[in-house]
Amino acid sequence: MYVKLFGSILDSSIWAEDASTRLVWITMLAMANKDGFVASSITGLARRANVPLKDTRKALQILASPDDDSGSPEYDGRRIEAGEGGWILLNYQKYREIQTQNQRDDARRQRLHYQRTKCETSQTSRTEAEANANAEVEQQHLAKMDLVPTRDRPIVAKSVAESLKQIGQLEIVAKELLGWQIKAVFAYWVSKMGKDNARTKLTLGRWDRLKKYITLYDIETCLYAIDGAKIHPHANQENGRTYHEFPEIFMNKPEGPDRVEKYSEYARKKDRHPKHQLLEKHPQLEGQ
Repeated sequence: MYVKLFGSILDSSIWAEDASTRLVWITMLAMANKDGFVASSITGLARRANVPLKDTRKALQILASPDDDSGSPEYDGRRIEAGEGGWILLNYQKYREIQTQNQRDDARRQRLHYQRTKCETSQTSRTEAEANANAEVEQQHLAKMDLVPTRDRPIVAKSVAESLKQIGQLEIVAKELLGWQIKAVFAYWVSKMGKDNARTKLTLGRWDRLKKYITLYDIETCLYAIDGAKIHPHANQENGRTYHEFPEIFMNKPEGPDRVEKYSEYARKKDRHPKHQLLEKHPQLEGQ
């Protein structure tokens, strides 16, 4: 295995920690699998990092604690989370995808540059080819960015709905299945609850909540939870107040899973279809 190490680590808050903490962090990055999971015991980690066990425990506590000075607002600045048989590097996939996309863009530019120089065209033709090549790279790069929101750049629901028109492209769905599932559930909630497509945004917080619930259950359960919130009597009280807002369905609280299960089961019993209608229309969303 290898790790893609960003030079920005030298300016991050982790580099202000003691040497043992930095060494344990770099060791965990090197040990992580493609999903960002470090399979090891504390003693095994201490041995591979060549750091005393006491210092390793201290380093793990620092890495698992909130960090107000962290440049990444996700998870309150926490870098790791304990898992069964090891630890999860919380932002591993995010940085891996950023670097992977940069590599793809560089390779594409080099390939296009080779094609341009090989062709004996006029200066005007070469200029046009270069402009088109850069526009293609930029367009594809922006399309990639649109898959995942950031704190400063959420996705507007209208853009989500437009991107879902590509759902028939099986190759795209297969590579970014979870991302498409998140976008599909969000777009369905916007449509089901009658939200304003031009103003409602898929923020990073909403993205993380949907990722949590789709991973915990599946996309169909989340779709039915939205249906259930629309028709369940507890979500439509007599005083006129409705509980259709996103955080009221996919709660970031201990009782959140119970609410999703309750709404989902209620809607399933009311639905006469063997499968949710959105998944009947787009089976690719289940990886089929």
